[in-house]
Amino acid sequence: MKIFLFIIAIGIVITGTILVATHRYPVAIVNMSWITARDFNAVHAASYRFYMRALETYGKEQPGAAEQATLDAEIRRASLDRLIEKELIWAEAKTEIPELAQKIEEKIKNVNSQKLQNPVREMYGLSVEEFRHQVLAPQAVQELLAAALAARGESLMAHLITSRKNARVILLLSGFAWIEKGVELKK
Repeated sequence: MKIFLFIIAIGIVITGTILVATHRYPVAIVNMSWITARDFNAVHAASYRFYMRALETYGKEQPGAAEQATLDAEIRRASLDRLIEKELIWAEAKTEIPELAQKIEEKIKNVNSQKLQNPVREMYGLSVEEFRHQVLAPQAVQELLAAALAARGESLMAHLITSRKNARVILLLSGFAWIEKGVELKK
């Protein structure tokens, strides 16, 4: 019996180590689906880079140290909120839209990877494949769901408000709280 418990303990330690090392541990749980640290960090990094590039493009000054901390906290909050919304949209789209994967691919297949390569790398710091996964596919799903709901006389925004209210969200990152409207920074 002791050997069995020892083997179970070793298995738990190894699994935990792998999850932490690969950033595949949850930072939020949305209706029993995980949002991983890996996904959160990728979205945060791309959003932060995009914001900084936008400041450069429009000739705005880079934020100072005090503003930098506030800005980073807000980008982290918005990134987490967007990932939760994306999860709610995906879950609904899977039940509402038959052959979802094919329809997503149809929507984004004509995107010219060669033309996007440099702008995407410059603005987001992403490869075209990462951009397709993080930006284009979720946008396609959102558009497909909006069309499916519109066909029933419903709006995506009203549906999202209801989905957010009914969602079971557990945030595992410190400094954030879930309210029915979304993620907010704890004071």
